[in-house]
Amino acid sequence: MELKTAIEILEYHQEWRLGKREDMIHEPKKLTEAIDIVLSEVKKFRLGAVSCWVAFDWNKIETRPTEYGKYLICRKDGKIHWETWNGIGWAYNHNEIRFWAVIVPPCS
Repeated sequence: MELKTAIEILEYHQEWRLGKREDMIHEPKKLTEAIDIVLSEVKKFRLGAVSCWVAFDWNKIETRPTEYGKYLICRKDGKIHWETWNGIGWAYNHNEIRFWAVIVPPCS
């Protein structure tokens, strides 16, 4: 089964589950095969490898990282580089930092 077909089967089944379709036309065996194919494709990608950028404001504690470590940061001048959060602040001038992100190593 092709990935496109698997996705179409799962979309149809979801519509049926939500009451948008009258008949469940796919056999459970086909649904299982479609799920297996889609999961196989999804597992090829590390979905959380790069987190979303977090807008940083020193005055808002909720925007600060919660753990010590290296983070990818974006400064107000647009430059991007690694910076260390030491648990209470950035090693670099925190007034320059506008965004930070966590980078997860690729899966092995």
